[in-house]
This record gives sequence, C-alpha cells and structure tokens, in this order.
Amino acid sequence: MGNADREAVTVAEKPESDEDRRFIAKYALHPIQHAARAIARMTLQDDSRLDDLCNELGDLVQIIKGADVGRSVTMLAAQAHTLEATFYHLLEKAISPYCATSEIELYLKPALKAQAQCRATMETLVSLSNPRSVAILQANIGANIQINNSNSATQNRQNVPNKLLEQCDGNGLDHTPTTQTIG
Repeated sequence: MGNADREAVTVAEKPESDEDRRFIAKYALHPIQHAARAIARMTLQDDSRLDDLCNELGDLVQIIKGADVGRSVTMLAAQAHTLEATFYHLLEKAISPYCATSEIELYLKPALKAQAQCRATMETLVSLSNPRSVAILQANIGANIQINNSNSATQNRQNVPNKLLEQCDGNGLDHTPTTQTIG
C-alpha cells in the first residue's frame, strides 16, 4: 500500500467533529453553493471552478444587498433581450413552411411563454428604474359608539313609535296610489 492509499484510509477512518459536520451541512444548503454548482454544470460542464464561482457569486450578492441595482438592471435587460430572441426564433420555426402542422404547437407554446416572461422582465425593469411612490392616507371614519351588552338594557327597552310617523297620524310615508296586483 502506497502513501496516498494510507492517507485516504486515514482520512476515511477519522471521525468528523460536530463542527465539521455543521460546516458541511451549511455549505451543502447554502444558496450560493447551489447556484454556483448549477452554473458550473451548465457552462463549464464540471465542478472544477466551483470555488471561484462561489466567490464571484458571493461578491455579486453583496453588491445587490448594498442596494446597487446597476448589475441587476443589466442582468434583467440581457435576460429580456434573450427572451425576445427566443420568442422570435421559436415563432419563425412555427410559421416556417417546412414545419409540420403537428409541430406548430410544439414551437408556439414555449414561444408564448418566452414572450410572457419577457414582458414580466420588462415590467420589473421599469419598476426598478421608476419606483412607485406610495402615499398612505389615514382615514378616520369612526364615530363614538357605545356598546352595551348587558341583558337588563335589552329587557327594559320599549318600542317607541317613530316620531316621523306620529306626525303623519299613523299614515304611511308612501304617497303613491295603490294598484291592483296581478295574479
């Protein structure tokens, strides 16, 4: 057994401390770690530059946290243009004379999704460039109301005739002539 084999066995047999396991768990669950791994697999086809990607992503996250939206605007603008190009590319494939009728829907569905996402991205860009001012107006509509939930108040209450009806000598307030009902 060579020296490298002995070191591998020694490392494998060495129990991890609680601190090491916590560090590994935090690293495995960190969003920057996940994003860096996904970017590495899509662009580099492997994880060889994962540490560099994690550091660069961490720096970019700190810029965004510092309320510098310049990079975010750049990223969203590039995304909007890419989505627009995707929409037109798929649309051209769908309306191509060489496209079979059964394939048109295969191209149009993702094309329309790209168009909708482009619109949403543009709305986000507009809201970042021109933030809405929010005016909060306070409306005090309440009046002084007394609520009495005791039973004695409801038991002693009498029905007092309406004063307006008393002035009309008990006649109703509706002065329209009565008509015969149909039926």
